[in-house]
Amino acid sequence: MAYTNYRVNGFRSSGGGDLAMAVDSISRKGFEAKAGLRISGSTPIGAMSGWSLQPEVKADYVKRLSGNDTNLQLRFLDASNVGIALPIALQDASYDELKGGFTLTNGVVAFGAVVETRTGGQLYRDDRAALNFSMAF
Repeated sequence: MAYTNYRVNGFRSSGGGDLAMAVDSISRKGFEAKAGLRISGSTPIGAMSGWSLQPEVKADYVKRLSGNDTNLQLRFLDASNVGIALPIALQDASYDELKGGFTLTNGVVAFGAVVETRTGGQLYRDDRAALNFSMAF
C-alpha cells in the first residue's frame, strides 16, 4: 500500500489575447496497492578484492484505489479573480512498474546505476535513470 501526493506550482500562458490562461496548480493524491516480485543478490568480484556486485530486478503491478483524478486550478488572465477548478483524468487506474540496476560495493563505498519505467499505462508515462554513490563513515 502507498499514499502519493503530487503538486505542481502554477505557470502562465505566454500567448496574449482574451484567451490567455494562468494555471495556478496541478495536484493529485490518493492510495494505491502494489504487488510484485523482486530478485536480488550479491556476488564477490574476484579481480577486485573486497568488492561485490549486487544486481536487482523488480516488477510491480500497481492499482490505484483512490484519487485517480488530477485537479487543475486555472483562470483566464483577463478575468483573474474567477478561478476554474477542473477534475481531469491524467492518471491511469492501473499500470506496471519495472526497475533494474546494480551496485558495486566494498562495504564502505558503493557505486550504482538504476533504470525505472512505467508500462501498461495509456495516459501517463514515467521513465527514470539514476547514478548512485554512497560512502559510510
